[in-house]
Amino acid sequence: MKRILIVEDEILIAEDLKLRLEIRGFEIIGIAINVQHALALLSEFEVDLCLLDINLGEDVDGVQLAAKIKDEYQIPIIFLTSYGDDDTFKYAKRVKPEAYLTKPFNELEVSRAIELALQSEVQDPQHSETGKSIFLNKKGQKVKVGYHEILWAEAQSNYTLISTLNGFFILSVTLREFEERLQSPQLFLRVHRSYLISKAFVETINGNNLKIGKKQIPISRSRKSEIIKHFDFL
Repeated sequence: MKRILIVEDEILIAEDLKLRLEIRGFEIIGIAINVQHALALLSEFEVDLCLLDINLGEDVDGVQLAAKIKDEYQIPIIFLTSYGDDDTFKYAKRVKPEAYLTKPFNELEVSRAIELALQSEVQDPQHSETGKSIFLNKKGQKVKVGYHEILWAEAQSNYTLISTLNGFFILSVTLREFEERLQSPQLFLRVHRSYLISKAFVETINGNNLKIGKKQIPISRSRKSEIIKHFDFL
């Protein structure tokens, strides 16, 4: 039986969802109403999937919590939210959730999303890659950064600027050395002699440039046809 954690600050919604999912055969190991409670339950119980509200009414929101959960526990995340706007969806998408459900939803929608998320976790060849992490130096401290948090890296002479979901890092290594350290061609792609990007965060491709967030990144003209093959187009 798959074990599920519900993180939802509206207790009536959480209790109702718990009851309906238990009827469908899922084991709910607990309901967390805030970030601290969620982390405590994750450290105490083995969890297969997390149902997570985006707005928890705290300084740390559900997306930031999801990034931490994916980094430390490598379990699927399904977002539950009242926000159906594009900005919230794009923000949430950056941590690669397995599903994004807008309230109000019914137990059949949630149940099917859970089953698909757990199935894709087993079948997805990139799952082990997204669960990896690397320690980066920042102000004398070694900070753990998940591969799924890295947006892009830019060569700056003998240094490399790393952009992540949680800020920037400047490393005293070349871009080539950083790329070799990652050893993850499934997730990252060298699109220019000065840029390495996370394929998952590319939002638009226009001519000889692509966009990640507000960052315009050039595509090498000599390798453009090869680079484009890494993306699906309709």
